[in-house]
Amino acid sequence: MTTQTAPQPGIQSLTSGLLSHARGLVSHEKEIEHATASRFNLFHIFGVGHYEVSTHSVLLANLLNPWGSHGQGAIFLKRFIQSEAILKAPGFPTDFHADSAVVQCEVSIGSRTKTTGGRLDILITDRNNRKIAVENKIHAAEQENWVERYLNFLKDDGCLIYLTKFGEEPAQAESEELRSKVHCISYAGTIKGWLEVCRKEAATVPIVRESLTQYIYLINDLTHQNRDTRMNEKLVESVLSHPDTFDAYCALRDANKPIKGQIVRELGERIKPKLPNGFDLVASPMGSCEKYDGFKFSTNALTLCNVHAVVSFDSPDYANCYYGFELIDPSVPFGVRAGDTEVLASCFKTVFELDPFSSGRWPAWRHWRIQNWGDEVLRQIRFDGTRFDEEFGELINRLLEVATSIGMEIAIVPSPTNQGL
Repeated sequence: MTTQTAPQPGIQSLTSGLLSHARGLVSHEKEIEHATASRFNLFHIFGVGHYEVSTHSVLLANLLNPWGSHGQGAIFLKRFIQSEAILKAPGFPTDFHADSAVVQCEVSIGSRTKTTGGRLDILITDRNNRKIAVENKIHAAEQENWVERYLNFLKDDGCLIYLTKFGEEPAQAESEELRSKVHCISYAGTIKGWLEVCRKEAATVPIVRESLTQYIYLINDLTHQNRDTRMNEKLVESVLSHPDTFDAYCALRDANKPIKGQIVRELGERIKPKLPNGFDLVASPMGSCEKYDGFKFSTNALTLCNVHAVVSFDSPDYANCYYGFELIDPSVPFGVRAGDTEVLASCFKTVFELDPFSSGRWPAWRHWRIQNWGDEVLRQIRFDGTRFDEEFGELINRLLEVATSIGMEIAIVPSPTNQGL
């Protein structure tokens, strides 16, 4: 007698089952979030969570400062320099006197040359002139020769720490010898662990304790640790329970970029018919999730000035969203006469009330408030489009306002009517 094996469910049925299981887990976690308010975060509300200098360096320096506004003396600094990750730093001064330490942000160490000078993100100096220098990088690119310049400043009086989201090594260390003198730590591990220790130290000081909790939540988000461990454990258990469920997981994982791309591509299709007359969408996201897969807009004046207005991304997976103006032909400068770049900067500042950055083929740009289009942003775009479209439309209208001002200031051609989205 032949034994027949029961037919296995198809991949579509298995993926549907996994999605259903995950939906139940997410629903449960939302109940927990509602009870704990873990998603309420002032850094996100004010849109400052990604700023290295004005948010992270300033906050870390205040916590490390024995005279910081937290009022806890040198205890946070002591816990920092006592952590195993810091003690391993090459050149770390083991007899560092925390109680006498002075903590500074954005410290000038002289005019920048190839081997000297620059600005240190955080510098901690004790009464014996021993130093702990921290180079803090979250999104910004490394400066040229920074490792050699900072080590030359420190000499034999301290250590150089490189702080990134995940503990990456410096790309600007020209030799293995230089690289070996830099100690790499991460927000995901070292800083988060230290903050959790600080929170315990501040258990009886509610304002400090809860502020640390908010900052830990921000770091969880920046380093993609914002999903609850319990939910992940249950999903892992489900995925690994059978080869077929593992195959179903792989199918869902492989759909990650197509799903993101489809959402952003649909956004382009949705806004195109709402654009003001004369403000043309000349390029829309292809859905590739690649760097610079963004939106480009044009007017007659912008074309003659050799720029497009853009809302784009300088990292893959729709991260680091920026807005501004990009040269159409990078070999040709902006405008039609000397001084037009200053006109662009002035028009940009008038509309956005911010001084623009200028770099390479982007004569004027800034990062947008909604900088990283992660899961929550994509969810809003897809399922609560009206709210997102309103803010995105306001950004587009302001870019058009700059374009209109450029046309009027440079007096090339009549500018389009700003009808608004």
